[in-house]
Amino acid sequence: MNLNFNRCCFWGIILLFTLNFSSSAQIKKIQEQNLSIARLAINNNEPLKALVPLNQLLERDLTREGELEVMTLLGKTYSILSLDDYCSDPNNKENCNDYVHSTTFWYNKILNKTDKNEIFYLYTKAELDRFYDNMLTKGVNAFINEDYIEAEFYFDQTYIINNDDKVSCRYAMICSEASRHYEKALTYSDRLLELGYDSTDVYESRAFFFEQLNQPELALAEVQKGIIKHPSQYSLIYRGVGICIRRKWYSQALEILNNYLKIDPFDTHTLVATGMVYEELNDFNRAVLHYTKAIHCNPYSFDAYFNLGQIQFREAIENQKTLYNWSRLKKTEDFKDIHKGDIRKTVKFHLDQSVINLNVAFELDHENEEVISTLRNAYGLLNKTKELKRMDDTLDNM
Repeated sequence: MNLNFNRCCFWGIILLFTLNFSSSAQIKKIQEQNLSIARLAINNNEPLKALVPLNQLLERDLTREGELEVMTLLGKTYSILSLDDYCSDPNNKENCNDYVHSTTFWYNKILNKTDKNEIFYLYTKAELDRFYDNMLTKGVNAFINEDYIEAEFYFDQTYIINNDDKVSCRYAMICSEASRHYEKALTYSDRLLELGYDSTDVYESRAFFFEQLNQPELALAEVQKGIIKHPSQYSLIYRGVGICIRRKWYSQALEILNNYLKIDPFDTHTLVATGMVYEELNDFNRAVLHYTKAIHCNPYSFDAYFNLGQIQFREAIENQKTLYNWSRLKKTEDFKDIHKGDIRKTVKFHLDQSVINLNVAFELDHENEEVISTLRNAYGLLNKTKELKRMDDTLDNM
């Protein structure tokens, strides 16, 4: 009886081993068949066909090598789909996002399952780096061709793969700005600052994004942060001044300009800009002072001569209005000690000064109609018919 039992056990073990061996052989056969089909489809650039046998293998118990190869081929398949021209079409963005996500998912899964000296690890790392470079190249090419929507897609993906790359991150920010996705652009600019990329253009861009999002206070705050790091950067200063002027924050605009004048008191453009802000505040004396300083710093500053001439012309007109209404005004308290002849002299003085400065502006720019028109009006008020005709002829010949 024991002998029969032992024989049964022996043949049972043999049968079990045979079944397991057959099952293992069958699995290996199916594994190799499906992998061969997938490899052939990939080689023929038919990635969608490769997905069918690979997805079937995901449902089976595979050898370690088989499992790793399936993951490798899945990563390769999705990378081909991601880089296909299909993904250049914004309408396919959702599918293409999935392709890129799947590529990085499978490649990273291999990296997490293998040691750094294994062939699968080394191959996968090289493939992932190559995929990143290809995505980056696609984005750059689209950017050069000014297709910012397509470029934005590729740079969004490269950022997901590697958010430590300053170049990729900066491109992503610029493309998001071009596509008017300002909140997303701010996210990329946040990362650039985290990475230590705090150039003036990042602060300028952030100020622009906040202004577009109707948050001018935050926009100005970004400019001020940038100025602290780059106190003599022209573009930042004028970005800040522009924000202030648009919001009529003239005192804050003056603060920015005057701080820069402490660094460079002879900068003509800043002196002129400061004069213009004082004009907005109706502080004409300070405006004249800054325009005059600008002329001393640069005797060829058209804006300084033009603005100074315009102020003086307006002053002449205001005093001329007083003369027109003199019969009524002379009886008022404000004018009881003022002589009409003094007002005439004041009008002539401002007109003469206006003509002097506008003539210099005219020499610097013969085609500026506003200069010519103001000169014509000034000559008319001064009764200088010869000069008046010259200005009329100039306007007629333009």
